[in-house]
Amino acid sequence: MSIYRNRLSNVNNRFQGNFKRVLCVCSAGLLRSPTLAEILSQPPYNFNTRAVGIAKEFALIPIDMAHVAWADDIVVFDIQQFDVVNELLDCAEMNGFERANVHIFPVEDDYSFRDPQLVQVLKELATQKFC
Repeated sequence: MSIYRNRLSNVNNRFQGNFKRVLCVCSAGLLRSPTLAEILSQPPYNFNTRAVGIAKEFALIPIDMAHVAWADDIVVFDIQQFDVVNELLDCAEMNGFERANVHIFPVEDDYSFRDPQLVQVLKELATQKFC
């Protein structure tokens, strides 16, 4: 439990700067969410980003309450991910963390990592939400 407590204390680590913290969430955290995290970490956004997945059995980095407590904004790609994130946000809020804004980017899981079409779609959606 102390490891988890240490992770939660890092939510507000002052060395992260004042960059907006955006958590990108997809099924496994391997294709869509890391592609979006990379896009949002570069100009014109320059956000502090992380990518996670909701499927604990195969996500490289499974989402948990520390991730949603860290985020200012969260981007998901479907309603199932939205529901998982909202449950974790409820838990984080009950533990004194501010509730992040959640955005749905309706992008199917039909792309490879950094697929040029995926990048184009994500840039268009990011511009609509964050610029």
